[in-house]
Amino acid sequence: MSKTVPFRPQSLGCAPARTLAMAAALAACAWSAQAAELVVAENPASIVIDDLAPASAYPSVIAVGSVAPAVISKVVVTLHGFSHANPDDVDILLVAPDGTRSILMSDAGGDVPATDQTLAFSPSATTPVGDQATILAGTFRPANYRSAGAGAVTDTFAEPGPGAQNSAPADLDAFNGIDPNGEWKLYVVDDAQGNTGAIAGGWSLALTVPALFTVTKTADTNDEVCDEDCSLREAIAAADSGDLVRFSPLFDSAQTITLAGSQLLIGRALTIQGPGAELLAISGNSLSRVLRVVGALSVTLSGMTIRDGRVAGNGGGILSSSFLTLLDVVVRDNTATEAGFGGGVALDFQGGNFVGCTYTGNTADGIGGAIHFQGANGAVLRLANTTLSGNAALVGGAGVEVLGLYGSDSVLQVANSTIVDNTATVNGGIEARTVGPGSTATVLVRNSIVADNGTPNTGVIADEQDPGGPATIASEGYNLSNDADATVFDQASDRVAVEPMLGALADNGGHTPTRVPLPGSPAIDAGERSGSDIDQRGNLRPNDRLEIANAAGGDGSDIGAVEEGTGAIPPGTVFMDDFE
Repeated sequence: MSKTVPFRPQSLGCAPARTLAMAAALAACAWSAQAAELVVAENPASIVIDDLAPASAYPSVIAVGSVAPAVISKVVVTLHGFSHANPDDVDILLVAPDGTRSILMSDAGGDVPATDQTLAFSPSATTPVGDQATILAGTFRPANYRSAGAGAVTDTFAEPGPGAQNSAPADLDAFNGIDPNGEWKLYVVDDAQGNTGAIAGGWSLALTVPALFTVTKTADTNDEVCDEDCSLREAIAAADSGDLVRFSPLFDSAQTITLAGSQLLIGRALTIQGPGAELLAISGNSLSRVLRVVGALSVTLSGMTIRDGRVAGNGGGILSSSFLTLLDVVVRDNTATEAGFGGGVALDFQGGNFVGCTYTGNTADGIGGAIHFQGANGAVLRLANTTLSGNAALVGGAGVEVLGLYGSDSVLQVANSTIVDNTATVNGGIEARTVGPGSTATVLVRNSIVADNGTPNTGVIADEQDPGGPATIASEGYNLSNDADATVFDQASDRVAVEPMLGALADNGGHTPTRVPLPGSPAIDAGERSGSDIDQRGNLRPNDRLEIANAAGGDGSDIGAVEEGTGAIPPGTVFMDDFE
């Protein structure tokens, strides 16, 4: 049984937009939109967590209806009365009506029993549910704790669930911008023998329906009003926490917003939904950083290009101290000077989710040509279906730099990605570095190409002057590198000392430029989908070539961000993958 409290907005004299094509009508009333509203829905029926089996019910369902406008900017999930003798056994997955998904908790809480605890999972929480800490009532970020390397744990949700979840996201921001109407499904599994539990009071959803603000022009003005004449800067200033910024039909053709010498500043939890990276570019004009995000917030950017940012310091394109989600974003030709970190993006103290993105032409005078990441408190940055190509760093980590600094723990997960032709003095592809006592830096790589980034492609560094804790880069299988040394890519399914044979970075379909495997590439059919039904272009994964033998244990997917060939998606296909 499920119960829905429908949302019916008060009349503002105009209808809310449900598609980009209707944004022009919305523009006439967006500035008078009411504050973000909550839709609360629940299923109070008890969920019995059986031993070494799917729970009863499986799935537990909440039906959401009559949400208008049909878009959300935040999801909070609450489990009422969670008990289990060994919480580490429990895996919980939330799946939205359109197939988008997030792990809520997996292998969390250790072996200390939890009794009748109310657990809320929110993207605004600052702390993830603990790994070995006792699970007590509170509000947490989702977390998926799993081992690396040969013993890596795969979360599996048997039918009617979506199956094995390699590199599954633990990120409620994945639901930002989707249509929430339909059935939400909660899959609960006990994956080890000997203990049982329950979610005695069922579960509930709190969905934020945002106020909408529509950008109607490219000029970078700021009169502090977002009306029918609204710049991006004005929309950001007018929007409140939880709101959504969209773009008018002007942006149905390619447009560039050129900043007038100062960065855009976001200090609230916002979603900015662009029309596509090929249609919208936001340029710093080499005079300023493009975007600064401050505060322990959650910000989502999608469908845009961030370019030509320049700063004396960190984050030439974007500098963020908030949880940052980038979906189908191109980050290109940005520069961090004066020993700066993160030519493209610098992400500090919070995690992130970068999916379907391309980073190219970014430069750092210090470390992290495309991406610099310094986490804390269990923060994880996740790259999926992403390409990093043609970036540079004067020191190391031209593709991505992961830094553990004085007690901070930084974790990078890379899946289905291509990191090639980036240049640095050392460790041109991926570098994990620690500085100071108690620091750690961990990188986990699966079904990805890391090649032609200099010798070596990857490396770990502990600071000589102020040594840190362990810096680790580990393979989770199905990776390809042209390094002859198999120290990092050491799984039986990895391919080393081979050239990837990729085409140049180009428009190969989809919203972002990619590098497609050429005929004869050793990446073709040598991988495993790792939880994704689509590649970076949105084409089907796998696109199995029957004349090519699959890798042992693989499924005919190609290694890297892109499947060779077209792999067109049949009309009406509904995906059940980790990366939508």
